[in-house]
Amino acid sequence: MKKKRTVGLLVTVFALVAAVVSGCGKQAKAPDKGKAAFSFEFAEWVNPEQKNIWSTEQQQIQKDLVADGVSSGKWVISEKDLAAVEALVREYQVSKLSEKLSQAAAAGDGVGFMTSPTWEFSLSFALDGQRYSVTGTIDSVRGLSGYSDFFDKLFVILEGQETYKSLPEANGAYN
Repeated sequence: MKKKRTVGLLVTVFALVAAVVSGCGKQAKAPDKGKAAFSFEFAEWVNPEQKNIWSTEQQQIQKDLVADGVSSGKWVISEKDLAAVEALVREYQVSKLSEKLSQAAAAGDGVGFMTSPTWEFSLSFALDGQRYSVTGTIDSVRGLSGYSDFFDKLFVILEGQETYKSLPEANGAYN
């Protein structure tokens, strides 16, 4: 009986050694971590106490200029629209926008016109495992080549969301 256990143990050890040796020279495939998730928070305002906010990170939406000041709720963007925002961020290289705004300000470029009162924004997003954040005025960004289109397209996507449309109508405008 002892002999059978010893033989069985030897066979098991031999099988394990053979499996290990046969795997030598082969590289193990690294686990596919997939693409890091894109997320963002965009806010724009004239009055910093009342902002329009779209946040995939907080699942929050807020609309200003409504009867009680602001209206907010839970917001979940569709995968299609999230992909569209990510595509815009990539196409317009928004990760470099903060640097471009600084360069334009230093050179005295960027603002061709100003709305009154000042229309400000903040945009933070996670893209390819990196975190980016940019703040400024809509006017300063519109003065940079191509970025006017970025904001126009972004507003079409965000204001087209059913959750945004379901919030109370705005009682005013910035223009």
